[in-house]
Amino acid sequence: MSMAGRKPPPLTRRRTLALIAGAGALPLTGAIARLIPERHASMETVWRGTALGAQAQARLWHPDANVARRMLAHCLNEVDRLESIFSLYRAESELSRLNRTGRLRSASQDLRILLGEAQNISAITGGAFDITVQPLFRLYANHFATDGTVGPSPHFVAQTRQLVSYKDIDISDGSVGFLKNGMAVTLNGVAQGYITDRIADMLRHEGFEHVLLQLGETVGISPPGDNAAWRVALPHAANKHSDIGTLALS
Repeated sequence: MSMAGRKPPPLTRRRTLALIAGAGALPLTGAIARLIPERHASMETVWRGTALGAQAQARLWHPDANVARRMLAHCLNEVDRLESIFSLYRAESELSRLNRTGRLRSASQDLRILLGEAQNISAITGGAFDITVQPLFRLYANHFATDGTVGPSPHFVAQTRQLVSYKDIDISDGSVGFLKNGMAVTLNGVAQGYITDRIADMLRHEGFEHVLLQLGETVGISPPGDNAAWRVALPHAANKHSDIGTLALS
């Protein structure tokens, strides 16, 4: 059920817009979407934890709880494998090693696929979306860790911005690398969606018909009972006891 040996899906306009929408939606809520209670909880198996440093959960409906638990364990193994590629929080992930050394001679297909899709999105958006923003993010994070008032020096900002260039990521012959020393990337805008889609595909392949996943992005598959669609409440960023509205997932 891994994508090893498979060609990446074509980056159609619809898929590109979906990726952009998923990446843009993450900061808006400031917290994981709150699920509106559903019936048929007796057939429900739930996992809660973290994925890529964010709150996460998976809810499966299946008449055999043992089958659901075994499948959840299989899915979590896949999440762990993908985190070992994409995570900025793991020092030995492929992404962390790429950022340290500037090149990986033997990069996984998953990393090459996601870097390639991110480059395509950057080209389509004229650079408004750019995963090589990590050095600039790091500059601001390090600065405000010691000084919470004025931002970094304009000189350092301008200097660091020279490292922000999606065109300077080289993906070829199984390797990935940067064309400028000091570059680094973050996949936090797209990795959660990639992982969520992978787990949803695995569950569909195994015949699970009623699923709700929140692994940094929310995906619902056919709610149980007579519900027409999954519904989630979006929490208010400034007031955790209030919602800004609800959405039906189709």
